[in-house]
Amino acid sequence: MATNQRLLQIIKVLRRYSFISNFYHQTNPDQVRHALEALGPAFIKLGQILSTRPDLVSPAYIQELQQLQDDAPVDDYDTIVAMYEAETGQTITEAFATFEKTPFASASIGQCHRATLPNGEASWLNFSIQPWLNWLRLI
Repeated sequence: MATNQRLLQIIKVLRRYSFISNFYHQTNPDQVRHALEALGPAFIKLGQILSTRPDLVSPAYIQELQQLQDDAPVDDYDTIVAMYEAETGQTITEAFATFEKTPFASASIGQCHRATLPNGEASWLNFSIQPWLNWLRLI
């Protein structure tokens, strides 16, 4: 996505959730959390950081933003397959004897899946979610 398009997308989401007004007045913390989730991994990370800063946000915000610590959204299996194939040029079924479709761990910028190599050795794959890097380049 081009920088201008991403910036417009960010502005639209911030407006939709009245992010600036809500955050400034420390009102509607659920709307602020929804905005951060809609904006993606880099903004979720920002919310996670804010949830640990009682010197910056109200107790209601801390409670709401703590949900970002526990309920990180995961990419669906088809997205993971496409990421793997784009990066390696192999299909998951070519590279692994088994591959768990559901991640055993996830965070705002990645998720991990258990797998078994063709020789029977247990393994796991960590998929990093890269769009947050594009956001950082806007700064």
